[in-house]
Amino acid sequence: MTSLDDAPSVDLSCTPAFLQPAHDRWLTSSGNERAVTKCLEMLLSENEPRVILIAGERGSGLSSVLYEIERRLSRSKGRALALYEDDDSDPCFVLQSVVEALQMPNSIRKDATQKMPAVFEIVLAMRGYRYFLIHDAGRYLMFARNITQCTHASLTYLLSLPMTAKLVIAGTQSDVNKYLQLFEALKPECLRLAPMTNDKRYGAFVQGLVHQNLSSRSTFAPNVNAIHHQTRGLVGETAVKVFEQCQACV
Repeated sequence: MTSLDDAPSVDLSCTPAFLQPAHDRWLTSSGNERAVTKCLEMLLSENEPRVILIAGERGSGLSSVLYEIERRLSRSKGRALALYEDDDSDPCFVLQSVVEALQMPNSIRKDATQKMPAVFEIVLAMRGYRYFLIHDAGRYLMFARNITQCTHASLTYLLSLPMTAKLVIAGTQSDVNKYLQLFEALKPECLRLAPMTNDKRYGAFVQGLVHQNLSSRSTFAPNVNAIHHQTRGLVGETAVKVFEQCQACV
């Protein structure tokens, strides 16, 4: 597993609606911005890897990291097509999710092994999509073995298209391990979102979240030790817990 200790920091956005206005600030003091930096370096490089895996527990901020990567890629030389966990496609099939994300008035048969009709390939190329970001990638592995094999075939097909796209796949450690095996031949790079330790940095992170949610004149002082105990230092869980406590003060 790649170490993120030496990676520089970068600002992050986040997915919960109540935090979106502060997307450039609330996560800066957490550890997750290092994963964003490392991932962007690999995506924007002309070299390998073609597949980047990001592992994290539920509540670790995985969605926040992918949203920030997508936001920053939108300002780069290539566009990102994100496959969100709440789309309307059949959760068994990757290519249906791609078609759904393209928002075109057409559909694809429920057969994850087939190639997309040429029109979709043309649209992907014309719109300049060079990156596919897959949120909650475990949903493509939750079914029978043949579905997992179809998922591998579909993603391999996307990687074979002329625009030479790269994949970012986010999920739990268990799911990421499965994708690591599926794409072993491509030598994917693995990143991990780790919980924060209960130290001064975590205290500063919590206090920063309080300032985001309350007026600077507020006297609310969160119990950092209790919050860390309840959230185990998970970045996303901490943000939600602090928000709930701040709402109670309003």
